[in-house]
Amino acid sequence: MVTAEIVDSDGEVVRYVPETEWTPTATDLASFKGDWFSEEAGATLTFVVEGDKALMKQRPATSLALQPLYTDHFGVPGTVVWFTRDRTGKVNGMHVGASRMRDMPFTRVK
Repeated sequence: MVTAEIVDSDGEVVRYVPETEWTPTATDLASFKGDWFSEEAGATLTFVVEGDKALMKQRPATSLALQPLYTDHFGVPGTVVWFTRDRTGKVNGMHVGASRMRDMPFTRVK
């Protein structure tokens, strides 16, 4: 179901489709847990689950509550965090976007 279409100056059509609100289960959240490293940023973020809440932590003292948006996507004021999956459905990447950063990829630290 497309709710909006925009045609840009090059004739490219962009279609906007509404997403369903997502309430992740404990199993959903567990699939994102762990340390995630960005080579570009030289930083590690840790996805933590506390009860039914998801948090993104960065040492030593930063802890941000993640608000589920839609499947595999979370919001923090001014930032979006989303996860990608491989063909089997296993989480294989984390991405962060903010006002001056469109897509910073992170890989899971083993």
